[in-house]
Parts: sequence; structure tokens; C-alpha cells
Amino acid sequence: MMKWRILFFMAFVMGVFSVTSCESEKGPEYSFYRIAVDSIQVPENVQAGEPFEIRFYGLVGTDGCHQFSRFDTEMNSAMLSFELWGRRATGENIACPDVMVYLEDRALELTVDQPGEYILEVRQPDGNPLEREIQVDRL
Repeated sequence: MMKWRILFFMAFVMGVFSVTSCESEKGPEYSFYRIAVDSIQVPENVQAGEPFEIRFYGLVGTDGCHQFSRFDTEMNSAMLSFELWGRRATGENIACPDVMVYLEDRALELTVDQPGEYILEVRQPDGNPLEREIQVDRL
């Protein structure tokens, strides 16, 4: 009888240890937000079918927990729309370095196949888009 109690106790203790040791540490969680773009740099004239770069400038965040996440792009017959997204680490025990984070001329390479005039629209968090016009010439 005593053997069964000891065996049961040992099995219980091992079960508790196995459950608690399998818990993984939670990493940071992220909240996503649209980045405000101050300005863009793009050639006024580009060639159809040839890649070109658009460079974006602006503040990503006010501490080291902010970082650039992605470009969202949308193209239609006369407009190229962009959203720049950032992410911020959140959660418990997150240490955010005291540093400003900028886009630092982050570039996006695009190719437009059809010649014509296009509006580049950068969608902003405040709803007022930043716009530039470019001419796409025949190759």
C-alpha cells in the first residue's frame, strides 16, 4: 500500500513538472499602425516596363520598440496607392530603447507596364494623402 502512495505521489509530481516545464515564454506582442510619411523621392519620368524606386521619409516611432513592418500597395489605371505600416512591441517586461526610429529613405521598387500619367498616393494616418504625379513613357 505504501508503495502505491509513493508511486502515485511521484507520478503526480512528475506530471506537475512536465506541465509547467512545457509552458513557453511569451514573446512580445505587436500592435500595428500606419506610418506618417513626411516626403517621398521619385523620378518625374520613368520608362514603362522598367523598374524604378520610390524612397519614403518620415518618423516610424519615438522609441526602439517601433519598427517598419511593410508596404501595402494598390495599383489601378491612373493611381498607385501606398500605405506604410509600422509595428510596436507591447506586453510585459518590454524594454524600449530611448531612440527615434525613422524610415531612413526606405525604398520600394516598382514597375509600371502601361505608359501615361499616374498619381502616387501615400495614405496617411490623418486621412490627408501625400500625392505626387509621375509620367510613365514608352520604352
